[in-house]
Parts: sequence; C-alpha cells; structure tokens
Amino acid sequence: MSVFERVIETSANKPYNSARNTPQWVLGKVMEEVGECSKAINMPERCDESAFNEAIDVIISSIDLAREIHLDEGGTSGSFEDRLEETIKLKNDKWRKVIFEKRWEEIFNNAIQKVIEQGKQSYCSEAIECLYRHPDGLKCIVGHMINDDHYKPEYEGLSVGDVYEAVIKSKPDLKFMERGRLLEILRKLQDAHDNSSVDFVKEFSKKVNEIDLINLKKIDLSEL
Repeated sequence: MSVFERVIETSANKPYNSARNTPQWVLGKVMEEVGECSKAINMPERCDESAFNEAIDVIISSIDLAREIHLDEGGTSGSFEDRLEETIKLKNDKWRKVIFEKRWEEIFNNAIQKVIEQGKQSYCSEAIECLYRHPDGLKCIVGHMINDDHYKPEYEGLSVGDVYEAVIKSKPDLKFMERGRLLEILRKLQDAHDNSSVDFVKEFSKKVNEIDLINLKKIDLSEL
C-alpha cells in the first residue's frame, strides 16, 4: 500500500459526524495545521514538533479536505484516489513547466548572446555550409548548446535532429521539453544563424526576435 493510499484509507474511515464531515470544517483544520507549521518554522523553540512534521500534517489534512470537496461535489469515495492522482499530475506538470520554462529561456538566451558576441556566422566556404564548430573557434547557435564532452566532428553536415541527443545531454533541462517543440525552436534558431550574412548580427537578431515559440529576450536592434 502506497503512502497516499494509507492517507486516503485513514480519511475514508474516520468517524462520521455531520458537522465535521464538511469542506468548511476540514478547511478549518487545514488552516490550524498551517498555523502550527508556521509557528514551527518561525518559533521552533516553542514547538514540540519539527517544522517538517507539521508540514506533513498540512499535507495529510489537505488530502482529507480534497476528499471532502470531492464528495461534496457528488463524487464517490471509490473514485477519489484516481481523481487525486490525476489532478496532482496535472498540477505538478503545470509547476514543472513554470520552473523549466525559465531554465529553457536562459539556455536559449545564453546561446543567442554568444552568437551576437562572436559577431559572425560559423560558416565554412570550403564546405559551403555552416558548421556547428568552425576551425577558427566560431560556433553556430546550436553548436553553442553542445558541450565539449558531447561534440563529435562527424556532426558537421548533419541536421539539428541528428544532434538532438548531444544537445539534451549538454543541457539536461531541455529533455523535459516536448521533443517536437524543442526541435522546432532549434531549427528556427539555426535558420536565423544560417540565413543571416551581410549585416550578420542585425539580421540574426531580427530573425530571433520573430521567434514566438518561447519567450526569448527581445534584442534591441537600435543598439546594433
């Protein structure tokens, strides 16, 4: 039996009391536990229980509250566990997206800045193509996202999709982004690099500003 199953079983088998088996009453207990947790955090010397233990009480009472709300909405006791698991997954995915979205933006923005700082395209006239890593030390934008440990010379000439594994191994946070979305962003960034030439930095920056698949930092073209 999982921890959640044990908590749900305890909630389901508590003595019935028409005055206490309501969302309003259980909410009061949750707030009481939150108050005790707050006290344990801010005044631990005046508490018998640790802040950690009080936080667990908040979780347990919150699950009991969720069950009372579920029943109050017409749900059955048997269907609560599935609803709880499904909703926790949805909410957790939402928080993961908020957390990782910022990290993803930082990875892309750092690579964009490195391309702007190098000031020129990583282009090889002999191969008549852009390179992930140029012999002169230049890198294309995807090249800036591949660490030394994961780069291989044989990547040159391959598509962004072919170096996908090298990118997510170099930038592990990107593995949490949906593969199709990540590849589309990488292709658009690579296109901005590969198809900017005459006034490279300005052309590249303008194309990057047009990418709307993720909230990239806008580049001030007037400063270029």
